[in-house]
Amino acid sequence: MRKCTVPHCTKAHIARGYCHTHYSRNKKYGYVDTAEIYDAKAVARFWRRVAITDRCWTWTGTTVPAGYGRLIINKKVTLVHRYSYELNVGPIPKGLTIDHLCRTKNCVNPDHLEAVTSRVNTLRSNNPAAINRRKTHCIQGHALTKENTYSSMKNARQCKPCVRSAARRRALLSKELERA
Repeated sequence: MRKCTVPHCTKAHIARGYCHTHYSRNKKYGYVDTAEIYDAKAVARFWRRVAITDRCWTWTGTTVPAGYGRLIINKKVTLVHRYSYELNVGPIPKGLTIDHLCRTKNCVNPDHLEAVTSRVNTLRSNNPAAINRRKTHCIQGHALTKENTYSSMKNARQCKPCVRSAARRRALLSKELERA
């Protein structure tokens, strides 16, 4: 069996001399070994666009439409918060994403960045799913405990007393319509 051509990699070759991991990295980012993105010129370009304040290290360069900073390295777009994490902390573990603890999308302060699962990142955010997951009571004031809720296939919680009450109202309405 042929092996990957990247030094110290013992995985099986799949295409262009690389294993699946290195082939995918080359295709997506334009480099195989993370050392390639830390050349002196790229690091210098990164630091020229960082404004260090007492709270956040703000990226002053260009951003993607979602508001995250970007830097082009080896003709590929690199998100700067990920670059900062890898530069200052180390490689991002497989299966994890970078969460901004300060909630500032263009912050590159490694103290404000944490590698977490996608689920944790989503639940820490302010999107509707995260807001609903943090709720402790329904709009009628019933506690949203595990025993007091139904979970739908879409992972939505429904308050059992409210569902029962709505079912009773529908049944009464149905009986009234039958009589009329």
